[in-house]
Amino acid sequence: MPSATSVKSLPNSGDGIEPCLSQSSMQTLSELREMNKLCDAVIRLEDGSEFPVHRAILSACSPYFRALFTTSLHLKDQTDVTIPGLQTPEVNALLKYAYLRKIDVNFDNVSRLLATADYLAMTGVIELCCSFLKTELSSKNCIGILKYARDHFHKELEKYTFRYIMRNFVHIAQQSDEILDLTVDEIVGIIGCEELNVKNEEAVWEFVLRWINVDPQSRKVHIVSLVSQIRLGLMDTRYFLENVKEHEYITSNELCRPKIIDTLRFLYDLETITQRT
Repeated sequence: MPSATSVKSLPNSGDGIEPCLSQSSMQTLSELREMNKLCDAVIRLEDGSEFPVHRAILSACSPYFRALFTTSLHLKDQTDVTIPGLQTPEVNALLKYAYLRKIDVNFDNVSRLLATADYLAMTGVIELCCSFLKTELSSKNCIGILKYARDHFHKELEKYTFRYIMRNFVHIAQQSDEILDLTVDEIVGIIGCEELNVKNEEAVWEFVLRWINVDPQSRKVHIVSLVSQIRLGLMDTRYFLENVKEHEYITSNELCRPKIIDTLRFLYDLETITQRT
């Protein structure tokens, strides 16, 4: 895991009121909140924490709070609200961001901050967390980040991480433990992508074996769909004959025969053409 590093937002990052108030004005409002002065609402959490706030400030940086404080469906102004499922450290950090446009993001808190910012629709914090994750991508964590981005509909982070995987597939295939937990459909989506950056197809085959070997009894049945994504004809002929054609996963599955026969024909034709030239 990468070492924890801090990310602080710039004054113009996020959404809402940053161009309208000076840093000194925002600092003053933050101090007033901490002293519970001129606050017009209280946010409570299930763990008993409570936070006096200024509704206008929160509404300016979060559609969630804007709807909460301004909707006409309530019989009276919402000035004392309990928000379920949130934790004090993350709410503290997001309130600091709402007032000062500053937040500390590190690898220990980024997932909780991102989840909380998602819940509260604080776009500025979401962007900062996603930017942080991009800088921390590695062969060992990129699969987890990809799955998180997909599960939480962070499309831009998902695309960025997938491109990283395409560019660094060989190292990821060898070093990542997370990739071994992917489903066969997810594996097919990776090794079958035209953007996959590999110098040779042998690396893809060896990764397929690594994935199957995690649970051979249940996974070897997928050898047909996985092999169909490998360009076997681009392999070294000797490697194909010794390591693929006669492998037990291949020989034990009759559905692999057409692919193997087609590859043998291709390699034979290629060798014939080479000898003629």
